[in-house]
Amino acid sequence: SVFGFAAAEFHNDSTNHDWSLMGVAYNADLHLADYWGSGEQHWNPSRWAENLDHAKASGAVVQNNSWGFDMDLNPDVVKNYMDDNNKTLAEALVHYQGIKTEGLTGEDWYDIGIGSAEVDWTTDDWNTFFDSINSFQETGVYVNAGSNDNFGNMGIVNCTQDIDGNKQCHSNPTITIDTSGGLPYLLPSLRDAWIQVVNVLSYGFADDNTGGQQMWSAPCGQMGEWCVSGDAVHVPGVRQTLPCSPEPCDPVIDLYFSEGGGTSYAAPMVSGAVAIMAEAFPSLSPSDWTQRLFATAN
Repeated sequence: SVFGFAAAEFHNDSTNHDWSLMGVAYNADLHLADYWGSGEQHWNPSRWAENLDHAKASGAVVQNNSWGFDMDLNPDVVKNYMDDNNKTLAEALVHYQGIKTEGLTGEDWYDIGIGSAEVDWTTDDWNTFFDSINSFQETGVYVNAGSNDNFGNMGIVNCTQDIDGNKQCHSNPTITIDTSGGLPYLLPSLRDAWIQVVNVLSYGFADDNTGGQQMWSAPCGQMGEWCVSGDAVHVPGVRQTLPCSPEPCDPVIDLYFSEGGGTSYAAPMVSGAVAIMAEAFPSLSPSDWTQRLFATAN
């Protein structure tokens, strides 16, 4: 995730371009994967599988994922279709690639794909992707950022304004996840070392009863057994101006200090925690790392 860099902690003097960063897992080696490519030609389950296979071959112990292939498709809808028609998950996903749902703006969006553009992914493409997830989980943990948006048949986005007039939106906590985040719910073989990450706002202090938490993304929903939350509503960090002008990007001039938020900021924190755990307990399996994180998260 590109947000993994922005979520790193900022130190020192930006005026003199002294960008000293310390992330959750300092000095960790990164494996960067391109899921889109020029003209979106890489947006295909087979390509996602290649990224996973390459990450595994490179020795990655965790893969951070901040992307999704559908907008608001409830996984229970997919599950019911599978049960009613005796279909596999791959067959069900191909089915929903050809179905459009009206969005909030009145436009028709394909339930799975790239918005209003139809895709021609096959059951073989999907099964290749699922096989690669299973293979990666033999040596690493699959961390998936949940959806920040909730609309259509999933629920309502609640928006308020802060004291400066800035719009802040968070989701209704009674709604479900999307199908991208619910793959292990639909295919149990993917549950072994999968961590779903949602975003919450923590406030106040627990010791004087002023503390609390507010859901700021789609909830864990059907993935409750395989899910953790992070507080990534306002995360300070360093970003890079894209596209750079003039090209190529200057590693100093094109950096700036800012803040952001969302599950794409929460997930890298969890991925960093997994990396630290893998370093401390190299003899444990990815499933063990996952279960220890679930058992000790607070």
